[in-house]
Amino acid sequence: MQPSLALSSSIGSARVLVDSSDSTDRVQQTGISLTSLSRGSDIMTVLSGQVDTSQSASSLCDLAKESSPHFPSYPPDGAGAIVVFHTERGDFVLGSVRANPCLKAVLAPSGQPYPLQIDTCLGGRLPSPETPLRSAILSAARPKVLRENLVLETPEAKRVQGQLAQLIEAIEADAGWEPRICIHTDTWKDREGNEKTMCFLTAVKHLHCTEADRNALEQAFRSNAMLSSTSGREPIAFGFALLDGVTANALDTYAADEVTKATRAWEAHGDTVTVVFNDLATAALKKNRAFECDSPARLTLSSQ
Repeated sequence: MQPSLALSSSIGSARVLVDSSDSTDRVQQTGISLTSLSRGSDIMTVLSGQVDTSQSASSLCDLAKESSPHFPSYPPDGAGAIVVFHTERGDFVLGSVRANPCLKAVLAPSGQPYPLQIDTCLGGRLPSPETPLRSAILSAARPKVLRENLVLETPEAKRVQGQLAQLIEAIEADAGWEPRICIHTDTWKDREGNEKTMCFLTAVKHLHCTEADRNALEQAFRSNAMLSSTSGREPIAFGFALLDGVTANALDTYAADEVTKATRAWEAHGDTVTVVFNDLATAALKKNRAFECDSPARLTLSSQ
């Protein structure tokens, strides 16, 4: 199945994949360590150490190839970031929230539809493999967060846009970028039998903010989605999910089918949004402690 790179490194959400392996082999080279996790033909390679997100996607893939001859040499074609918000209430991830089409005809044990699921990777297609990773992520994320061609007729609309612009600025800042990235590679055959590949790089950005400011951003996303736009594009429904629930479910079910993932999440967390579409990358990064950070970037919303 051809993956969608519109928002995330998640692929194969419609497949039932049970073949999984977790490689703990680590190759040390120039301060870099490399680990991998796989499910079928999907391979998650986590590059840890002196990883600089200002480097190009192709140079980071070259670094992985130098560290291990087994790394697939596919051209990088997508990039995104998992943005973690550290607040006094706990840690949260931001993402686009929607129903899983694979669960359309299935009900939860409660007899109700399963909860919505979240794609926590904010990004998209790479304009070029030579584009710096961070620049590519921000270029793809900015129009999704701020939306395009909005009609800002009221002070409230301008205030909401100002708050979301502050979020983008905080993500863009040098501080808070995790020195680890996950490179998701896969290969498959299209309907004509031609080989296709993907190579999606996922970074992690840490932000520290108050719970009040996180709540303000949550409301800003809701309000922003209601603003009129001349672009003709449907707004993305952004939301937050608790990091612990998301990572626990990803680690527990990344090799399972879609119904099993949703059922286990429902049994543990009820109607809470817990299942992530980009579960493989989330599990691989969690295994490599990528969601812990001592020096996140500071986000403080100013009054607009």
